[in-house]
Amino acid sequence: MSYVSKVIKFENNKENTKHILLCGDKNYIKYCGVTLTSILLSNQNESFTFHIFCDDISEQDIAKVKATTEKFNINILIHIFNKEFIEEFLQQLSKTRSGIDKSVSFYQCFRFLAYEALADDNIDYVLYLDSDILVNGNIDEFWAYKNTEYVAVVIADKAEKENAPRVNTQKYFNSGVMFVNLKKWKNGDYTRLSIQKASEKKWYYIDQDSMNILLDNKCLYISENYNYYYNLSRVSDTSDKPSLVQIPKEAKILHFVGISKPWHSWVQDLQVIKKYNEVKAVSPWFDNGIIKPDEMKTNQHKYFHKLARISKKEGNYLQMTEAYFSYGLAKLKYLIKGE
Repeated sequence: MSYVSKVIKFENNKENTKHILLCGDKNYIKYCGVTLTSILLSNQNESFTFHIFCDDISEQDIAKVKATTEKFNINILIHIFNKEFIEEFLQQLSKTRSGIDKSVSFYQCFRFLAYEALADDNIDYVLYLDSDILVNGNIDEFWAYKNTEYVAVVIADKAEKENAPRVNTQKYFNSGVMFVNLKKWKNGDYTRLSIQKASEKKWYYIDQDSMNILLDNKCLYISENYNYYYNLSRVSDTSDKPSLVQIPKEAKILHFVGISKPWHSWVQDLQVIKKYNEVKAVSPWFDNGIIKPDEMKTNQHKYFHKLARISKKEGNYLQMTEAYFSYGLAKLKYLIKGE
């Protein structure tokens, strides 16, 4: 069964392009779009072909993709996964569990399949990026590692010391940024092996753990500046005034790890989010909304509390008072209903 049911192509420039992979479900495409735009703004002399793998996409997002290709003279191919395969895949994951694990999203395993699908299209190398990322520098460095012996070029995970022993590997990388030799990936049968490994048990990080185990000693590790962990909650908690924290100049790729993301209302005062919003403003996804605490599906009280604390540090006492009041109501609701 084919992984992909349909490919929507917008192609403007096929000469010497570098291939970049983004993945997301239908609701995450808008964030892929901002990450994609940040790459283009920070690498204006490069020629790119972007591949977006998704389970579905709206007509509005298709129109925005088309507008982006025309504005920047690039190629974007939208690969839509075969829904029958998604169902089969989730069933396979459930075989070693008591029923399908609802915490597992097919989206978490998109890249397993995308790497092989791109290899089948005779693409030799691809740079994969998560979509909670802001590219803020030149990324040509990755392509300097073509023709090496490694399956992938990666960056060490911040929690490598804890995660490597947990999965019994020598090292441990964060899978949010990977430069993959697709021929070696396909020749090693890593898509099938990744699915098999992911199905073995309930991993803490189903995709990342599986790939670390299979690719142990097969990856080249490079500077953390190409996957610079930027935990927005931690920055806010440890700074006296979060809005004064500067963007690290050495960071080429900022990865917003943790529960707070650039589209959350309580981090909008941070300098790095202002930069993110500048990128968003010049993209077709300029109308991406900001999510407030009461729009979160769970633990709304925690996000009101974050907003209140940051507002206090920033001297916005009216917002602080409103947020603490909302926090109290949300916490009471949580305790009563156990939400």
